[in-house]
Amino acid sequence: MNTTLSEGPRTAVASTPHTTSHPTYKVVIYQEGLLGSMFLGGSKVDPIKFGDFLNKNAREGWRVKTMEKDMRRAMLFWKREAYLVIMERE
Repeated sequence: MNTTLSEGPRTAVASTPHTTSHPTYKVVIYQEGLLGSMFLGGSKVDPIKFGDFLNKNAREGWRVKTMEKDMRRAMLFWKREAYLVIMERE
């Protein structure tokens, strides 16, 4: 049985702190527009639009690391739902 090795130089990369890559993070506050809050008294996030937002970022290589739901005040009288989304990619 013959085995052949590939031609060319062989290199090894040492795992030192200078050569390791670190993830990049992006923080986004996703919320619906203010008009829904003003006319309806409160505004919730549209799940279809939110899914489109997440899928667009996933195509760019971002993964959701964590997410937190928040009810934010708008002009003292109205509330609107928002999500604080933390995403990462290599």
